[in-house]
Amino acid sequence: MTKRSLGVVIPTFNEAERIRSLLPELHERFKEDYDLRVIVVDDLSPDGTGEIAKQHGAMVPPLSERLRYGRSLCLGLCLAWYTLKCDLVAQMDADHPVDSLESLMKKMENEECDLVVGREKGRWKMERKVTRWLCEHILRLKGVSHPTCGLRVWRGEMLERLPWRHVKAKDFSIQVELLFWAERNKFKICEAEFEGHKSGKHKIRTLLDWLITFARLLRIKYLLWWRTYECGIKADFWLKEFLSTVDTTRV
Repeated sequence: MTKRSLGVVIPTFNEAERIRSLLPELHERFKEDYDLRVIVVDDLSPDGTGEIAKQHGAMVPPLSERLRYGRSLCLGLCLAWYTLKCDLVAQMDADHPVDSLESLMKKMENEECDLVVGREKGRWKMERKVTRWLCEHILRLKGVSHPTCGLRVWRGEMLERLPWRHVKAKDFSIQVELLFWAERNKFKICEAEFEGHKSGKHKIRTLLDWLITFARLLRIKYLLWWRTYECGIKADFWLKEFLSTVDTTRV
């Protein structure tokens, strides 16, 4: 029986030691059940993260300038679907335990979900509680208790239903923006609980990026609610030309 393809997207910056231990563990856990493709979008790390990822067989797209977290994640997700045509596409940070990804994969396999979002166990810091309240009560993103979580699994073909040309967040607010567009396009969104980051650190920062993202999404939701947004990749999308030139042999 043909195995389903799984693309794992990992945006990185100065994560050399974590990538060195994470990639072999990913292959050990998922290679038997899936046709595994690992995409490490390394944002020009000076510590050699990209080279280490290549040594472990990951696809590392060449960058000429820093993209920051948001665009790095978008690049990885688009490569996984538009270039590699992965049936399932997972996104994770280098400090997420592989066990946590397994929990989300089980949820995706057992239920007809379009997107599975992780829900971290334990007590939450105040900034995450505030972000959750804003997402739930202002943006009306219901049913997701951890909207900023970077551990997710997408059904591959659903990525084509996101309006990539209109995705603008540059940093960690990208998690909320992608969730916003998924909810707007009526994805079936599920949650799966996981243990949390190995480092215990959270990545809610860059206040200006968050303010800009929330203001733009509020404008779309309440002032431009009547507009339609073309989904998929259009000719003027910043990644269009890049996707057609990436070497896919290292996966």
